[in-house]
Amino acid sequence: MSAQVHRVGTYAAAGELIAAKVKEMKAEKVHLFPSPQLEKTNCRATLAGTGVNISEKLDRAELDVTDVGITFVPYAVAETGSIFHPEENPLGRMVTMLPPTHIAIVPTSKILPTVADALVTVVADYGKVPGYMSFISGPSRTADIERVLTIGVHGPSRLIVILVDEGMEK
Repeated sequence: MSAQVHRVGTYAAAGELIAAKVKEMKAEKVHLFPSPQLEKTNCRATLAGTGVNISEKLDRAELDVTDVGITFVPYAVAETGSIFHPEENPLGRMVTMLPPTHIAIVPTSKILPTVADALVTVVADYGKVPGYMSFISGPSRTADIERVLTIGVHGPSRLIVILVDEGMEK
């Protein structure tokens, strides 16, 4: 569905790839959605070397002027080729939807076979059904107007998924 997918061995390598992608895009402002897993990438330090403005303030006005939203997404679903993002914070959802580019860090250990497996796993992991769950399969696309495909109308026009092997059992 037009997503770019990369696979790296470690969270540190993911941080380096994030910085390279941001530099390649000539992005001026990125938003990091804080999480312990995203901290493992050390992307704040690697992004500092690109000269980009880094924000972590969860504010809609701030996200409206952000070029790249960077998040940790805890699951992926093989059956649909989607990343699966459960999120309790509505502003956390906006990080995946408002910037023109979304970069998602996903552990390969949490690539689940089916949507049903994903739903069972998220309830087991969270102890409940999260308030918001999103299956993201690629950039936003619609053909609402005269059946002409348009990318990026209802969300990002670019999705970059970085799969991280670190922590995988051998």
